[in-house]
Amino acid sequence: MTLPNLVGCGAGKSGTTSLYYYLSEHPDIFMASVKETHFFSQHYEQGVDWYQGQFSGCKNERIIGEFSTSYLMDKSVPERIHTVLPQAKLLFILRNPIERAYSNYWFSLSLGTQVGGSSFSDVIHSEEGYKKYIVPGFYYDHLLEFLKYFDQSQIFIMFTENLKRQPLNEIQRCYEFLGVDPSFQPDIYSVFNRTVVASKNYRKKIDSNWLSIKASLKPFFLWIPNDIRKAFSKVEQIFRNSFLGDEKPIIADVEKAYLRNLYQGTNRQLAELLDCDLPWD
Repeated sequence: MTLPNLVGCGAGKSGTTSLYYYLSEHPDIFMASVKETHFFSQHYEQGVDWYQGQFSGCKNERIIGEFSTSYLMDKSVPERIHTVLPQAKLLFILRNPIERAYSNYWFSLSLGTQVGGSSFSDVIHSEEGYKKYIVPGFYYDHLLEFLKYFDQSQIFIMFTENLKRQPLNEIQRCYEFLGVDPSFQPDIYSVFNRTVVASKNYRKKIDSNWLSIKASLKPFFLWIPNDIRKAFSKVEQIFRNSFLGDEKPIIADVEKAYLRNLYQGTNRQLAELLDCDLPWD
């Protein structure tokens, strides 16, 4: 059976798409053709045979993997992964939770799926917005769920901020953790799935319609070679940046202070767990 030995678990809006492509470029790594299979969170009832089918293009690569951001917050996922893949390595990329929440809000606006109000201030003070945008940033709590089933040596954690500052160094550290040639250099100059802010209504409508169409086409991506999908993603990002993109407003100080207070305790716990300084502190 062709099953993965690498599972990426989040966090969303932290650079997972770029990381997915950096991994897939390595000759000893095969990543599922559909980046987010969501097997352990949304398709578990379809069985391991369905999951195995997501890796049908694998040849003899040393590392076989997938990346699904929905795994981070689903408490049933760690046990399910351990049941199917007890020896798997788990990969997380974490971003300043304040910036992650803000980016997620703007991404939801582009999709028309925002909850809890129209302004970011309204959203983060609403019950729905708290669950959707703020809770994902309680990284310490989420990681504890995985540590119930996996040894910490099986888990590799990257930070978005470090990946931006020293992309080659960070991705090569990841390669080393995975046991593949760390000297390989991927295309670190391309950024994928960056949140685009469209201020004009007609641009918002174009972007929302396109994202809906792309979501419906995802099942067919399995049959498209990785290099073609990557090239398409580059063109898509260039188009969205140039035609739709506007500068994202800076988060207000009062909202930043509110979120900083919420995350202060969990950030301290995370730093102690990982025995390192967090790049956003």
